[in-house]
Amino acid sequence: MTNIQSLKQKIGVDATALQNTASNPAHNVWVGASAGTGKTKVLTDRVLRLLLPTTGENDGTDPSKILCITFTKAGASEMITRVMSVLSHWAVCDENILNDALEKLLGGTPSSKQHDKARRLFAQVVDMPEGLKITTIHAFCQSILGRFPLEAHLSPQFKLIEEGEAANLIHQARNALIQDIRAGQTSDDLRGAFYNLAGWKNGEEINKLIQSALRDREKIKSLKNSKDALNQYLGLSPDDTYERVLSDFFGNDFPQETIQKLALALSHGAVKNQGKSKFLSAFLKLSITEKIGQFNAYKSAFLKDKDQFYADSHVSNSAKAFDEYAPQIFTDEAIRVKNISEKIKSILIAQSTQSLLFIARDIIARYEHLKSLQSALDYDDLINATRDLLCSKTQNGLSMTDWILFKLDGGIDHILVDEAQDTSREQWDIILKLSEEFFTGLGARDADKVNRTIFIVGDEKQSIYRFNGADPKSFARVKSEIQTRVTHAQKSFQDVPMNTSFRSVRAILDTVDAIFNHDDVRGAIAENVQHTAYRQGQSGRVEIWPPYQTPPLPARQPWKMPTEIQPSFDAKAALANRIADQIATGIT
Repeated sequence: MTNIQSLKQKIGVDATALQNTASNPAHNVWVGASAGTGKTKVLTDRVLRLLLPTTGENDGTDPSKILCITFTKAGASEMITRVMSVLSHWAVCDENILNDALEKLLGGTPSSKQHDKARRLFAQVVDMPEGLKITTIHAFCQSILGRFPLEAHLSPQFKLIEEGEAANLIHQARNALIQDIRAGQTSDDLRGAFYNLAGWKNGEEINKLIQSALRDREKIKSLKNSKDALNQYLGLSPDDTYERVLSDFFGNDFPQETIQKLALALSHGAVKNQGKSKFLSAFLKLSITEKIGQFNAYKSAFLKDKDQFYADSHVSNSAKAFDEYAPQIFTDEAIRVKNISEKIKSILIAQSTQSLLFIARDIIARYEHLKSLQSALDYDDLINATRDLLCSKTQNGLSMTDWILFKLDGGIDHILVDEAQDTSREQWDIILKLSEEFFTGLGARDADKVNRTIFIVGDEKQSIYRFNGADPKSFARVKSEIQTRVTHAQKSFQDVPMNTSFRSVRAILDTVDAIFNHDDVRGAIAENVQHTAYRQGQSGRVEIWPPYQTPPLPARQPWKMPTEIQPSFDAKAALANRIADQIATGIT
């Protein structure tokens, strides 16, 4: 055996040992599974091991008491297919083949009871009315609300609307707001907020902002004193306004005489200096109100685009020769202008954000009304309504969760969560509520017979943060909370790092490690991860291409007829073409 083969064997043995630990139903497990490490296999193996008997009087978990939550419908379908494929194979395969499969799965010789149960599992699962509970969080919530609509204060005939229908209702709500504004049927504050936002953004940009805000509509609806919170976050006082701040800037403390000296010195400088001298001389003669109106022009005299400082040589030598203090005066005023410019930006951000929140609240209210007319729920409503239902109380003051779980075939004994890094805070609330009694009081029922467990698998590095409301802080908080619950219940908790990739070669994994070891990125994840490649001895290459950017289009001449074909450059198309060429080169 060569050194590479020996190394691959050792890596494979170590990785398999971690997979077996993670799939062991005796433990509550939190798995950090990097890409290509066999995450789906571990999930499938754990479900299979839960269904099989273990020791004592345990006859295996009732399939109806296992809840597996995945991120996508495709992921749920893949898991169901894998589990059912294995069970169907077990039902008809040769005895020796079955024994080998069970021994590999269980890490030891299967008992006769496990062998017999494996034969019968396929028929048992097929006969279940609803099949295995391997589903997305939204589908699970829809099923809960469908069974308990009145308890959730919903119409029994509620319907789920898809994203396209929801977008259409939001569009109707926005158009209704605009019509009311034009007809003068809204408050002055709402109309002012809309005009303020329209002064900064075009229609398409406003639509994107509204869509972004509506993704967090529950937070927006619960916001109180948002203006004070914005001011505090941006370091503003309640009376900071654009006019007042600039009035103070150009008021008694404005260095009128010093700027006059600078203008005089610049008049003896190079051509650009002389142009600024003329501007400053004229500017100093304006009233405070006129100066406020010309602030941007004044700022551009001292700062470049994006508020960058000019080089020290900006004040020419001939101007310095006339007044040696001219460069310092220019620098001091540039600093003063930059500081006030930053404050003005904060004021404008606060005003625009407050306007957006004001408009978003109104559109949210209109959108909610349009949905109520149709007894409709969108995907966010499914999550929020289920969370509220599980956190509510019965008439006897008992937790609604207990009642719901009792009606769901006696409850849930095992929860498995896939793609945990993309789980939002609201979704975590549901999962934690469902598992709350696993480790406390009577909920940990018949502990000798039923070991209720939770299994979480995810990878911080793969999270599409904000796409689904995912939050890295929630990811770390939930892990800590679950570990604390399990530890206090004196049950087994395993933190399993699965970092051996069976998919990628070492060159790719080393690149990933190098990126996440960089100072700017290291703080994004809780732990510093080092990946191991199973594909030892296989070559690979990582190429870093420069970004493709679409250049700004030149302004068209007014009233020019579109009679000529204008060539264009699209960055996405150019990148796609290069990738296609690269693939074609590699396979020919």
